[in-house]
Amino acid sequence: DLIMRSTLTSECLYISPSVENLLGYTPDELVGRQTIDLVHPDDQIILWEAYATALEHNEVILPHQYRAKHKAGHYVWLETLGKPLFKDGSNEILGVITSSREITERKQSEEALRQSEQMLFNVLENIPVQIFWKDRNSVYRGCNTRHAQAVGLASRDEIAGKTDHDFIS
Repeated sequence: DLIMRSTLTSECLYISPSVENLLGYTPDELVGRQTIDLVHPDDQIILWEAYATALEHNEVILPHQYRAKHKAGHYVWLETLGKPLFKDGSNEILGVITSSREITERKQSEEALRQSEQMLFNVLENIPVQIFWKDRNSVYRGCNTRHAQAVGLASRDEIAGKTDHDFIS
């Protein structure tokens, strides 16, 4: 994991040596630098909002997933958890300490699964037959739109939890 201490404006005060394995930078290359500049532009607002909320309420910054730029130019996915740092004996916030973990492989797997599910959905919705699936107790778990319409439902989402007895008039 990558540990970092930064100011309220994201200036890096300390970063663990593991940054070299995760992002290709040495700690000396990042200390004193605005680390938000490494965050993908589309993800920066998410992080700023998380920091602002956590600092306003003096609470832990819940895990956030975002892309950070590797020194080689590509982006890697990180998941970061943070905590405000207070001046001894006061409520004055000095900065933030964060712990980050690379999750690129997990994000790629999630995207592959999403694409596979989308393909299956497209097949089920466009095949010219009624399709449904049930559990071992003959309770409907799902169906395509063609089957939902055939049994008088407005949406395929309405079938989950029903049995054939629900459709007998």
